[in-house]
Amino acid sequence: MDTETLYRFPVKVTGRELPRAWYWQRGKDEKFVVAYSAWDGSSLTLIWTVIDLNIISVKKVEIALESALSIESLQLAYHAMTDTWLLADLEFGFGNPESRNTTTNDYLVLRAIRNDESGQVLTSHRLFDDPANDMAVMGPLLTLESSDETSWLIYVKQEQDNLGAEVCRVQITFSSGQVKHSIVDHVRIALYCWRDPAWILLSCGLSSGEFMEDKGIEYRRSLQWRLSLMGKKNETSTPWLHHFERGIAETTDDDLRAGPLVASAAAIEGPTRSESGLSTFVVGTIMMNTRDNPDEKYRITAKTNILEQVDRLFCIDAEGNLVQTYQGSVGLYMGLCRAKKRVVGVDLVGNQWRLWTWRPLEQPLFDQMVFLDQEVQRACAIAENEPGQDDTCWLIEEYADLVTISKRSAVTLEQVTSPVVLSGMHLLLPQSGYGRLDWHTEVDALVHDDMLLLLAVDNDDQLVLFRIRENQA
Repeated sequence: MDTETLYRFPVKVTGRELPRAWYWQRGKDEKFVVAYSAWDGSSLTLIWTVIDLNIISVKKVEIALESALSIESLQLAYHAMTDTWLLADLEFGFGNPESRNTTTNDYLVLRAIRNDESGQVLTSHRLFDDPANDMAVMGPLLTLESSDETSWLIYVKQEQDNLGAEVCRVQITFSSGQVKHSIVDHVRIALYCWRDPAWILLSCGLSSGEFMEDKGIEYRRSLQWRLSLMGKKNETSTPWLHHFERGIAETTDDDLRAGPLVASAAAIEGPTRSESGLSTFVVGTIMMNTRDNPDEKYRITAKTNILEQVDRLFCIDAEGNLVQTYQGSVGLYMGLCRAKKRVVGVDLVGNQWRLWTWRPLEQPLFDQMVFLDQEVQRACAIAENEPGQDDTCWLIEEYADLVTISKRSAVTLEQVTSPVVLSGMHLLLPQSGYGRLDWHTEVDALVHDDMLLLLAVDNDDQLVLFRIRENQA
């Protein structure tokens, strides 16, 4: 495979942590758009960069942030009908005079970015600090999505007493400019997955149950951390709810943030059911009660002192019908992608990553499973689902001081290309932790037409954009 270094960004990425969002605009005029924050020691700036992939030209715009001291959870979407970029982020700093609430130090901002007739970049923004309590802490930002008619933001906002949280949705209709707020659920940690027009929201929260002791003589009420799944087939359909029977007992007042509970999940759109034409979602979840260092809770590290574990991998359709459940156990930091009717996944079992492939519409067991090199510190699988594409995926493996990229068969998991080795390179760390069940799935790579774009950091903390593609005949 051929490897090109397309661009070295003029930014230092300390500790491999950088708020960023990026998008690959495909077509005749292929463009790579990335937004990231830069701190010069006294002020914060948003850097908006457009890279023309055909001629490798770079256009950069700086957006000053007068009241923000830090940024979290950048998200980027493109609305093709109006040729408008949408950039959302959480900003922390001073009370913003444009907001109804001038005393809090966090707010959600949505920016619209477009070019005028002369090619100049125009930006406008809107602040959101409701419908939850104005004084409550916001975050994380779960997703920013855009369709032909609307765009919407899904985010979490803590209740003022910090005992609960609301999953909030802001829907913007482009034709009328109407903005609609709603509360989707009341949980502190969640995952949102959308396959137009269907969507699911996976959440983790405390639920109570009665347990019988001494043959029914005494009843004891206990709280458990449990997962629940909500979804809708489309915007006008009735929502459905799927409960998970097994949970993990509550041990502290704040298991999620600093306690022993580790909860993570991944979800993707699955293959379409042939008999009904319904879309599906493939969801993997895991919860652990562990005695490991809580400071490592939102770091991709192996957990060794596990007291209790509950995990599940399943396929469910857009009407809430359970299609298939995997008959086995899955590991931490699961990452999923789909290659036609197959799902390719990675997870960490013990202290070793593994790669597997599954046909969720056909059987409850993996087709193939292999363990990766024991020195791999992080693994990610990415696939492209477009007409004419074969059953392959890209596997990215991070070691202590290099990153390898290979193309694999989604049927056999064998390499179909020789791996590319990027020496002295590291993957960026996920930019969101507490509040997102799928925080670990963020990887800065996109694929299209047998080509992969990757953002990585070198040993000098510089951000670099690579293009990897198969050798041309």
